[in-house]
Amino acid sequence: MSHIGEIMRYGKNLVFGVVAFLLFSMISVGVGYMPDIISGETDVSIFAGGSGTEDDPYQINNIEQLQNMSKDLTAHYELIDDIDASTTEGWNDRAGFEPVGEYEDPADGIGEPPNDEEDEEIEFTGTLKGNDHEIKDLHIDRPYESFVGLFGAIGEEAFVINIGLVNVSIAGESLVGGLVGINLGTVENTHVKGNINGSSFGTGGLVGMNNKVGRVQSSYATGAVSGERWVGGLVGHNALSSTVENSHAGGEVTGESTAGGLVGYNRAFVKNSFATGNITGLGWSKSIGGLIGHNDGSVSNSYAVGNVTGDKWIGGLVGFNIGTIEYSYSVGKVSGTEDTGGLVGTSPDKGVKQGTVLHSFWDVETSEQDDSEGGTGKSTSEMTKEDTFTDAGWDFEEKWDIIEDETYPYLQWQEEDTYLRPAPSDDFNWLIWSTIAAITIVGAIIYVKSLSKK
Repeated sequence: MSHIGEIMRYGKNLVFGVVAFLLFSMISVGVGYMPDIISGETDVSIFAGGSGTEDDPYQINNIEQLQNMSKDLTAHYELIDDIDASTTEGWNDRAGFEPVGEYEDPADGIGEPPNDEEDEEIEFTGTLKGNDHEIKDLHIDRPYESFVGLFGAIGEEAFVINIGLVNVSIAGESLVGGLVGINLGTVENTHVKGNINGSSFGTGGLVGMNNKVGRVQSSYATGAVSGERWVGGLVGHNALSSTVENSHAGGEVTGESTAGGLVGYNRAFVKNSFATGNITGLGWSKSIGGLIGHNDGSVSNSYAVGNVTGDKWIGGLVGFNIGTIEYSYSVGKVSGTEDTGGLVGTSPDKGVKQGTVLHSFWDVETSEQDDSEGGTGKSTSEMTKEDTFTDAGWDFEEKWDIIEDETYPYLQWQEEDTYLRPAPSDDFNWLIWSTIAAITIVGAIIYVKSLSKK
């Protein structure tokens, strides 16, 4: 009997083990992958290769390995293949991918530099080289969190280069970007395509906030970007000594306040860049611009194409300007109810800070605006002639170019398929249709005469 009892006990234990295993498997399938984010020495086996040094970076070829960057925020990484991130939709109770790196205090995101004595620096400070690979179908749904993106926060020493994110779906509360929530480092030759949504401040197609000495260069974003305030097609808030250069955005942008086709709120430097998407203010919206919503910094050699719609302080290039604008232009249709301008909506002439607009233009025909708080209005024909701009001191040797009478000025780094050409005028369309009608009538007459001869 003792043997029978032991067998029965063994059987019970076996059944319990099988049941436990099945329950664990069901739970795992229900919640998806839950990455083990721990501190300490990194296990080399969790990557495809490499040792994490600058000369021998960890190699990444799947989404789990990409998430494992959180295990060592100071290491060097590289992609060796495109990454399928579609499974992230089921991760972490459907919250998706966990952003790599973060800030201890979200208050830093308002624009002040972090207090190094009090804030623990837990942002990503390593490097990620994409080697021109793309991450596809990344999903993040964290509507009550700040610092949301592939990276939550990138530190001053960090470098992210030659990488793309395609068909992303990313949602957060504040400081939300397709690539990074808050950037203090260098982001170069990167792109994001997809939908980015933030429910509070600092939402950008690529970067939620570019802060301190953050640098965004030769990068772009396309897709829908929406938020409450500081909303930009590329960068939500560009602050302090940060720079956005040789970059562009082409997505639809919507926000309640301080929304722009490229940058929502600029307090730093925007150079040699452009935006093509339409910008729409929601509710009683203010500070809405084709390139920048609110400019308290410097904008140079840049332009905006998209249509701009809002209520107060609405401009084809900048909605509210207390900074400097030079060698820039806009052509989009501008619609507003108060302080609306073809180039700039408003540029206060009272107070400590006053806006300055130098050597800049807008198209009075396409914008449907005759007035602006700064800049000079020109006809579409004048906007396609080099003399209009060289007479104002524009640099057509190293920065700008134009195809005479065919295009608006374009930046020399642009690809040919992005050159901006005026839409055919109503007179031109009338001529085309009249010609077609005439040819049709003549053809009909010839056909009828040929029948009568038979």
